[in-house]
Amino acid sequence: MAARQALTQDDLCRLVCSYQAGVFFDVRPRFCAYHNSVLYEAAADEDEEAEYVVDDGFATSAKHLVRDVSGQDSIASSDLGLAVDEGPDDRFPLHLAIAEGAQSDALRILACRPDLASEEAIDVAILHNHIPLAQCLIDVKMQWPGLACRRFPRGWSHLEKVGRSLIYSVVARDSPEAFDFLVAYQGTLKWPDDLLNHAIRYSAPVLAAILYASDPGLADDRTFDAAAAKGYLSLVQQLHAAGVACSTKAMDEAAKHGFLDVVRFLHEHRTEGCTDAALRGASEAGHLDVVRFLVDFRAEGDLSAAFVAAAKAGHLHVVEYLGGVRDGCVHLKTTRETRFGLVADVLATGGFDVLLYLSQYDRIYHLPRDCDDITALLQSKDPIAAVRYIVERGVQWRAAWMDKACGMGHWDLVQFFHTYSPAKCTADALQKAVASGDLDIAAFLMDHCDRDGSADAFTKAIETDNARMLECLWDRYPKYRGEHLLQAAHRSGREACMAFLRQRYDDDTSDKEPV
Repeated sequence: MAARQALTQDDLCRLVCSYQAGVFFDVRPRFCAYHNSVLYEAAADEDEEAEYVVDDGFATSAKHLVRDVSGQDSIASSDLGLAVDEGPDDRFPLHLAIAEGAQSDALRILACRPDLASEEAIDVAILHNHIPLAQCLIDVKMQWPGLACRRFPRGWSHLEKVGRSLIYSVVARDSPEAFDFLVAYQGTLKWPDDLLNHAIRYSAPVLAAILYASDPGLADDRTFDAAAAKGYLSLVQQLHAAGVACSTKAMDEAAKHGFLDVVRFLHEHRTEGCTDAALRGASEAGHLDVVRFLVDFRAEGDLSAAFVAAAKAGHLHVVEYLGGVRDGCVHLKTTRETRFGLVADVLATGGFDVLLYLSQYDRIYHLPRDCDDITALLQSKDPIAAVRYIVERGVQWRAAWMDKACGMGHWDLVQFFHTYSPAKCTADALQKAVASGDLDIAAFLMDHCDRDGSADAFTKAIETDNARMLECLWDRYPKYRGEHLLQAAHRSGREACMAFLRQRYDDDTSDKEPV
């Protein structure tokens, strides 16, 4: 009786329960989710880390942590500061709460499960830029001494993002606030030698500038080239003033990525120059302002190679500019094989605008007569005009073109090929239309192009579990009916097709005999 009276008093019951082993009721869902909806998957080799595979219904506010790995939603162990290859880590619920910034839940978990406390918990808060939470955890170290102890030694794995690797993780995010907090917390007196290059490589210009200002000795023979490639003009200017060396790669990479201000500075203040990769890279990337500058002020670079690179990439504005340079004779400097290859490559990449430009020189740029694969051209802005263009210039119609259009679900293109192409299509057209799920195109093919059908079309309908498509095929091609279809649907777990086939077999037992 006394026990009942005590346990029915809410405050007293909470006090009694707080001394018992287990977890508090308010954080229990986090532990239930971990045990019921999370599966540990060990690393396949030493260059990979363990993953925590989560069910579809698993909920977390830190959605950026959930990534698709081989078709499964997973959270990387390193993102939670957990062991990367030592088996399931029971700190998952605590560290996920910290990664979410859920301070109240994190403290409640520590209160009922102090055995989960570790210094990695503080690292996780810093890793995910939850600085107030990190400070809170530091402040309660006396209450939960485990927060002052590491579960694993610093730097025990090259895959981790906490411990010795935490400073690299913070720098990669380019967060000065988190960086300053971490430096004060760890009492860092000297940066790792490669930290500046790491900041540049991971596009962290703010911290790169801070690091160089605090320790110019971090710059080495790779730093200048890397800063130029990222377009960090201010840092490039500082490195130049300090006498740091660079190579031709600096201007090559700056040009390739379109950083005209860096290219101009290097041209005016450095003597290393560049290689033909600068003009070719800028042309291929479509940076016309950089291309103009290099053509006007630099002697390096093969204009013909740049013209070809721009054409293959579909950058018409660069092609037109280079085509007009030096009396418009750039195109004449290529060989017959190069010109033919250029047209074939442009055709394959779908650069219809570039093809129209090249048509000014039809006597020079010949299209190949046989061309099965024009996938990219069919995906261009105006595929019908593109097909008309190549056919008018002698390219032969191919049945594979209409097959591809059917697979793309492009109704207008299918109609165009049916009307004008003497090659029409093959039996693959229906299969591709079925696989794409386009019932209108599939029905059109059944009516006008493929009166015989194919067993493969039925298979495709079942593979995609498209019961409507299967019904259309069933009614049109009775000779391919058979119980084997139901068996195939059953083996692959295609519920919609299974339901349709069961109904048909129940309605008409004459169709049960396999063909």
